[in-house]
Amino acid sequence: MKKPKIETVCSTCCWCDKRIGENQEVLCLGSKKRPGIDLSKYEGDIMQVTMATIDKTLWAIIPTAESDARKEGKDILFTLCSDECGIELKEALNQDEKLGDIIFNHKLN
Repeated sequence: MKKPKIETVCSTCCWCDKRIGENQEVLCLGSKKRPGIDLSKYEGDIMQVTMATIDKTLWAIIPTAESDARKEGKDILFTLCSDECGIELKEALNQDEKLGDIIFNHKLN
């Protein structure tokens, strides 16, 4: 998948790929990274996030360490066009988190 410009990611719903119009509200869902994951090389840029449970790849914004988002505990930001897309993304993220917990806990045992 070719890396898009950050402007494109900021104006496209990461979930449904709908272009968000200039006068439309852009919603954002913030997420925390897993402990031990270093995102510093992506700060202020975008990166691909692969959803393991649904075989979908999304583009996400990685805020800088000094940004308000990071100060609020948001390591990864997803742009969205609607509450419905946000709900679906959140459900998928929760499923991936559960899978990650199972894998991580299994490796520890």
